[in-house]
Amino acid sequence: MLSPFSKIPSVPDREKLVGIHSINDLKHDEHEIRSPLDSGSSLPITVRSSELNQSINSWGFIDIIYENEIIHREKSTIKTQRITTLSITPLIFIPLRDDFILDVSSELQVIPIPPGLIFQTSNVVRFRTRNGEDIIFGILDNTYNYSQTGVAAILLELVDYNNNIIRLTTLEPIHSPIITYIGTKSDIYPNKIENILIALKQITTLLEKNGGFHKGISYSYLDMVGLNDGNLFSSYKDGLNKFLNPIRANGICAIATGLSALLHEKNYAPYVFQEKWVHKEMYRQGPFSPVRKKVDAAVEFGLNAIQNYDFKWVHQSDESLEIELTIFPTGIEFSESALMGWLVPQM
Repeated sequence: MLSPFSKIPSVPDREKLVGIHSINDLKHDEHEIRSPLDSGSSLPITVRSSELNQSINSWGFIDIIYENEIIHREKSTIKTQRITTLSITPLIFIPLRDDFILDVSSELQVIPIPPGLIFQTSNVVRFRTRNGEDIIFGILDNTYNYSQTGVAAILLELVDYNNNIIRLTTLEPIHSPIITYIGTKSDIYPNKIENILIALKQITTLLEKNGGFHKGISYSYLDMVGLNDGNLFSSYKDGLNKFLNPIRANGICAIATGLSALLHEKNYAPYVFQEKWVHKEMYRQGPFSPVRKKVDAAVEFGLNAIQNYDFKWVHQSDESLEIELTIFPTGIEFSESALMGWLVPQM
């Protein structure tokens, strides 16, 4: 579903929370996944068990999916573009190790993206099959995830041997960076989702009231989400950290890290960041994203302000922030999940 938050005019900065629909959760014969297209046809992506070489690159999965029917693969760098989906479009999240080699211990995940959502890309991969069909993907820039390093790609268009084209997206010049947060079913849970929604509501309400960000003004993330003075403490939910200790408002660091990455991509100088902390285990940035340590943002709050760890910066222009939110089912029933995350199945 789309977030209820109003879009503020002016140059948009965007961030997206995307829940994952696992490939194994789609109920089709032989694990075949079909995504509806504008033409009424479908894109078959069939995944079967296969022994994989540990050193396989991140695009080798396409050869496996199509059972070595790919005869040519070409990757090209383009001028950074904004992708807008025109219809339900598959986004593929490919798990990687920290050295950006394919992680064969984790599952490939396919997300059905509804029309009207935007992403950023600077690289396009074109695959040619033995039947003369072209499959064109855009590799997403500026993606991050809590627990799994990965590269994300969205299907741009299909071209058959007669040069008939099915376009699932448009590409346009980009005027402001787009940051995409991808939450997988191994690190997302009900209370975390609710905490992120509460934080986003507080941020958008504040910005709508004040007419967006303003040049020369100092901003505090904890203040923006209502936690600097603890006035919304009871509104947020507990979530468990890696040591299974309950943390109030667990998950809101995802949005702090997204804002930090957005400012980094807008070339903010280090001196404009008045306070910034990083996690011991930082959010995982993709191979076409900023370096983790430069953009990770950890926040924490205590009973009084002296115990707070905040993310603060001085904004450098008058502008708005536009947030688009889409949540997809993960295949885990609400009744099967733990509110605080400690019993969520690990994949």
